[in-house]
Amino acid sequence: MLAAALVIAIVGIGFLWHQNRELAQQRDLRDAESAATSAAERIAVSMTSYDSRNVDEDFGWVHDDGTAKFESDYAKSTATIRKLVERTGAHAEGRVSEAAGTATDATHVTVVLFVDQTLQRPGDRQPSVDSSRVVMDMVRSDGRWLVDTVELR
Repeated sequence: MLAAALVIAIVGIGFLWHQNRELAQQRDLRDAESAATSAAERIAVSMTSYDSRNVDEDFGWVHDDGTAKFESDYAKSTATIRKLVERTGAHAEGRVSEAAGTATDATHVTVVLFVDQTLQRPGDRQPSVDSSRVVMDMVRSDGRWLVDTVELR
């Protein structure tokens, strides 16, 4: 009788330990999704906001917020855009209307963002607005969330 009670107690403790561990993992994933989504929103605004008078500064966000791979890809893909922004005197403001992240694990989160960019060039009567769906793969590195890839859809 005592042995049966002991077995039941051990099984119960094992079950509770497993449940607690599973809840902790779910909490870690929710925390990762929340933090990565906040970082991705901030980065999306930086990525889509610039002024022709501050091109180097406005495109410099990538040094702090991108992985080395992304920084290299971004520099190649934006070289022409930077020149065009300077030549046309363009000014753009980005705004995230919605964003949601899904964690693969506690260090990898995919964030889908709905981004509106208002673009104004000298001589334009009205600014133009471009709405995009952006998918960012975020990775946690040294305690920070960095953008690793960006895809426009």
